[in-house]
Amino acid sequence: MRNFLILAGAVFLIAITVTVAYRPACACVPMVVTRVAEMAETARMKHHLPGVAVLVHQNGLTVAGFASGVRASGHPEPVTMDDRWHIGSDTKSFTSTLIMILAEKGVLRIDETLAEALPALAPKMNAAYRTVTIKQLLSHTAGITRDGTDTGQWADRRPFLNEAELREALAAPP
Repeated sequence: MRNFLILAGAVFLIAITVTVAYRPACACVPMVVTRVAEMAETARMKHHLPGVAVLVHQNGLTVAGFASGVRASGHPEPVTMDDRWHIGSDTKSFTSTLIMILAEKGVLRIDETLAEALPALAPKMNAAYRTVTIKQLLSHTAGITRDGTDTGQWADRRPFLNEAELREALAAPP
C-alpha cells in the first residue's frame, strides 16, 4: 500500500466537476455527490469557465463523475468525462500535500531515499536514483531530468507511463 501511495503521488490529480454527465459507480452518499456537483457548477459560472469536470473517488471506487460546459469558449463541443485536461503544474501541490500527509502519519519520511521508500524496486533501480531522497524530488534538486527523456505524455502523443514503463525508466540512468 505504501509503495502504491508513493507512486500514485507522482501522478496524483484531483478534478472537481459538474452534473451533466453523471455516472455513479455506487449509491454512496448521494447528497455529497449532489453538493459537489452544485459547488462545481457554481464555481464554473462564477469564474466564467467554459467547462469543468469532476471525478469523486472513495475507498478506491469511482463514486461519481460529472462534466459540464463546453471544451472552449465560442465552440459548441460539450465537455465529456473522457476529455483530457491540461492541468500543468497543479499536480505539484497535490503531490507535495499527499507526501506531507503520509510523512505526518509516519508512513514515510521526507529524508527517506528512493531505495528505502520503494524497496521492491531498488534492486532494479539505477544506482543514481537509489540515494535520491523524497525531499530532493519535491524540491527539484535530485538531478532528474524534467519529465524524463520522452515528454510525449505531456503533449498528448501517448498515455502516461504504466507500472512496467515506470520500472524501466527507474532502471535507466538519469
